[in-house]
Formats: sequence, C-alpha cells, structure tokens
Amino acid sequence: MILHYGKTNRIAVFSYDTIFDVLNKALGKWNIDRENDVKKIKCVRVASVPYAFVHIEATIHYLIKNDYEVILVSSWDPYIDDYLKKFPKDSLQFHEIKIDREISPISDLISLFRLFIYLLKTKPDIVHSSTPKAAIVTAVAAFFARVPIRIHTFTGQRWATLTGKMRRFLIFLDWLIIKLNSANLADSPSQVEFLKEHGLAPVGCILKGSFGGVDLMRFSPERRKSNYFEIRQKLNIEPNARVAIFLGRLNRDKGIDNLIECFLKISEDSRPWYILLVGPYENITNPIQPQNEKILFSHPRIKFVGMQFDPVPYIAASDFMILPSFREGFGTSVIEASGLELPTIGRRIPGLIDSIIHNETGFLFDTPEQFVQQMELLFTSSSRCQILGQQARSRALKYFGCEVLAKEQHHFYCNMLASVNSFQIESSVEKS
Repeated sequence: MILHYGKTNRIAVFSYDTIFDVLNKALGKWNIDRENDVKKIKCVRVASVPYAFVHIEATIHYLIKNDYEVILVSSWDPYIDDYLKKFPKDSLQFHEIKIDREISPISDLISLFRLFIYLLKTKPDIVHSSTPKAAIVTAVAAFFARVPIRIHTFTGQRWATLTGKMRRFLIFLDWLIIKLNSANLADSPSQVEFLKEHGLAPVGCILKGSFGGVDLMRFSPERRKSNYFEIRQKLNIEPNARVAIFLGRLNRDKGIDNLIECFLKISEDSRPWYILLVGPYENITNPIQPQNEKILFSHPRIKFVGMQFDPVPYIAASDFMILPSFREGFGTSVIEASGLELPTIGRRIPGLIDSIIHNETGFLFDTPEQFVQQMELLFTSSSRCQILGQQARSRALKYFGCEVLAKEQHHFYCNMLASVNSFQIESSVEKS
C-alpha cells in the first residue's frame, strides 16, 4: 500500500499487517484504559464477630475473582489477622466497628452511628449482614445511608427459646430488619417456613440451604487417616474407643445440659465411649446448670478442648456428631462432619431438619429418651455409623459444596444488581 503525504509528496510504504498492528496497539491501550475506569462492585459484609466470616471464605474468594471490592466489618479479634492472610495481599479489607452481641442501648447506638458514617464514606453497592445484633444495626444504618442493596441472612432466631416481652421485642426487631432491607435470606428452607409462621416474610433461601457451604476438599475422609490416632493419643483416648463430638458454643440453648444428662445414662466404666466438646464455653450470658458444669470439667470420658480454629482434626478423630440444640440455623457443622463421613444426631428443629435426613445421614430426636437410644445405637454399631456417614458425604457433595454456594451467592447479587437497573437475571432463590 502506497501513501502520498506532505508538501514534498514523499512516498511511504505500509503493509496491511503494519496498519493492523498499529490499530491493535491503539485499541489495546483503549481497552486497558477502559477496564481501569470500570468501577468495581463494592460489597460490605457485616457481622458482630469475625468468626462469622469463616463460613463465607469461598464466597469472598469467588467475589474477589469476579472483580468485587469486598470489605469486612465487625468487632476486632486477633483472629482477623490470620483470616486476611487466606486471601491475596490487599484483595480483602477489614474495618473495625465494635458490635456487642448482647443488647446494650448506648453501645448499640454508637455502633449504628459509626457504621452509618462509614457507609456514607465508602458508598457500597451491597451491604450484607449476618448474626442477630449486626442485622438490626446494619439494616438501620444502611437504610439511612441509602445503600442500594441491603441484605440480611437469618441463621437462627434467638427468640425461639424465649417467652414474654423479650421474645415479642426480638420478633419485632426481625420484622423491622425485613422491612428495611432490599432482600432477606435464611440459611435453610425450614427457617423460611418458621419465620413465615411468625409473620416474618418475605424471606428466601439459596438452593437447599447453608450459609456459605463447606470446603469438602478440606473436610475430607482423607483427614481421618492422618488425625484419627494423633488426636486420640493427645487426649488419652483409646484407639478402639467410640467418640461422639459436639462442635459449637457450649451453653444452655445448645442443649449441653441435655447432652451431659443423657450421656450419663449410658456411660459406664467398662464402655470406652467418649464425648468430645469443641467450642467456646459461655458461662455468663447463657450458662448450663451448675451440677452439669462440674461434670463437664471432671468426668473422665468427657473431653473439653475449648475453641479450636481448625476443628478438622477433632472431627477426624470422632465417630459421629451430636447436636442437641434447642435453636439452630442450618447447622454448618453437620455438613462439615458429613464431609468426613460422620453421621449426626440432632434435635428435630428448624434448620437441622434440612441438614440431617433422618435414617439416611443421621438421626433426629424429639425427646431425651430418643436421644439416649440413638447415641447408644451409634456407639455400639460401627457399621451403621459407617453407612450413614457415607450417605451423609454423598449428600454434602451434591448440595453443599462451598463452590456451588459461592456461585449461587454471586448469582443472587447479580440478580439484585440487575433489579436496581430494571432488568432481571434468572435466579435460584425462591421467596416464600
């Protein structure tokens, strides 16, 4: 190709390839500049304590991978430093705002005001809360800060075991949370129905439930090979003993009194049966009975190890899980146990009836007598325990992998973002 240009009519010779190279470079630079100008979706996740973020680790990774700017807001705890190290440097932010778990009017107003100012400053596209106290603080602050998308996930109701004025007050707060938010979720279908029965709707649920799914590569039967004997030796538990594990906060609402009383009915010196308790002991706000507290710390076959940041080795050293809670969300610990092929015995309550399938992945009980019978069955029958555990993992792989839930959570966000812009994307969330 010959071009004539300039006063001297000089001749320049170009090939078509040369022209295309120049155009591609120019367009490439334009695309890079354009990509740099694109505003990332800013998502703020709020909880009372940073431990609540444990179950959404995969979701956060997925959001960051899809160009979200994610900010965590909660009370301070040294744990958050270790948590942030799980993500690429500077990809995840943390902002401290103290949010008390218990009702504290002055402290709660300060938390609300601080969060309101922070949201005004950061201008997020999405604010998503979890844990009860963070829910109301976030709902009010985000509403008045005019955050476009405001979401809360219910993971169990504190008022479920209460009566009187406090119960009515907490139900009113949940009603207010629903009214102030753009959308509300529960971590299980039965929680949706339970809320609806108490006039708390609309609330949706993603797929078959779970707050953030479970990493089934981490919670894998392979871990049992390496941790089974190691932890038992550490806790002075015989290699051939049978061990039931409780994973969670130790208090009255979690059924610890029931657990201890029922275990005492079947524990004998000649039977190598143990209870392993993993989680923080809450002896102030919701304590267990004094006589049971004494047994908890003195019984030779009840092993209390406190809060563990990595519960996998302790689950791996056990044979089945027990969860006698009076109120519960979905019961993520049930799926974690399922990942290691452990069945679970749980109380028949909203949440647990979604994570445990009776006679398929474990047992559900209504009375202490049933609880005793089911524990005795799994203590004595290793073959029944193994069959239920294998079926539990198969179900976990099908429905509750963290990658599946992370993808659906992102899909839900996209649907909400689309609704702001007056068009709709197909979603897996159903409202009731």
